[in-house]
Amino acid sequence: MNCNKFLKSGIVCDLCLKQVKIYNACACAVCGKRLPLAKKTCHPKAPYILAAAADYNDVIREIIHVMKYKHITEAAEPLAKIAEDFIGLSRLPLKNRVIIPIPLHKSRERKRGFNQAALIAEKISLVFNIPVASGALVRIKNTEPQFQINSRTSGDVGVKTAKAQNLCDCFEVPNPKQIARKQVLLVDDITTSGATLREAAETLKKAGARNIIALVIAKA
Repeated sequence: MNCNKFLKSGIVCDLCLKQVKIYNACACAVCGKRLPLAKKTCHPKAPYILAAAADYNDVIREIIHVMKYKHITEAAEPLAKIAEDFIGLSRLPLKNRVIIPIPLHKSRERKRGFNQAALIAEKISLVFNIPVASGALVRIKNTEPQFQINSRTSGDVGVKTAKAQNLCDCFEVPNPKQIARKQVLLVDDITTSGATLREAAETLKKAGARNIIALVIAKA
């Protein structure tokens, strides 16, 4: 994949995977400033700390594409490996955390057959022995895909506003006791405007979650 090299096994060759520059620090979700520690941020009101493992390059784009649109679930393996390398380099604090993948609406997950964020989360869970809080966060609105809003809205301010409105009140915590006072590792494949992560983190915080770190494979 990417270099079109035939592989007997796997999704991406080692040379292509090495093209992915992995970061070694988290960032402020508001201004993007790199943080020496994933505990404090320069914008205290930000609902989460951003842990983006890498920039969105051609290799990551193609891996995500084959997973989402060609339904090759094995593509979660190299994506999880990128996240795992970032966790090691950034020394991400994982003690006493639970993993919560960004959920798809049940109709979209049924159509796709899986939730890519959940597949990545499961692999991270196995490597670092962190529990996944299944069903802790659900998507109750079948929202329009964010990339479609990006393609039809002109102006940066317009895009951000439209994306935020699209996701407003789209998540729910069915059982707040499941996450009350918990430290959360919120997992997704990619973030662009941050609207999805922001809405999910705010929903979790209202339900009692604490210190949310949003781990994504890449930031576009």
